Amino acid sequence: MIYNYLFFSFYRFWEKGHSRWWSEWKAIISMIFLWIALISTICNFHFYYFRTITLSDYPVFALMLCAGIGVIHHFLFTHNDKWKGKIVQFKSLERKIDTLGIIAVILLTALIIVSLIYSYYLLGSINWSEVK
Repeated sequence: MIYNYLFFSFYRFWEKGHSRWWSEWKAIISMIFLWIALISTICNFHFYYFRTITLSDYPVFALMLCAGIGVIHHFLFTHNDKWKGKIVQFKSLERKIDTLGIIAVILLTALIIVSLIYSYYLLGSINWSEVK
């Protein structure tokens, strides 16, 4: 339910833009970007603290993971136009609950992006000559 609301929030965001075509795909791509940012953040923090091999050392595995996330999102939202029912479900929410949901989505998105930026900052502070 919460994940569907995240989709609805991104969908509504893209519908308010200049080009309203394929908003469902833009919402799915936004959600995939958040997953990739979250996984990258976790891998960066793992490498910073443990100095061990991470997902970024296996680009084929990383591509397969991204493709898997994309396929899962396809079956969750666009397969048989499931996204249309999810949009109708959330359009009838009360204004107060919708406002709280929007705030939660903004905070979650900002948290993931800021933690990704911070993880790259931490990676920049590593003395790379000591790592290998």
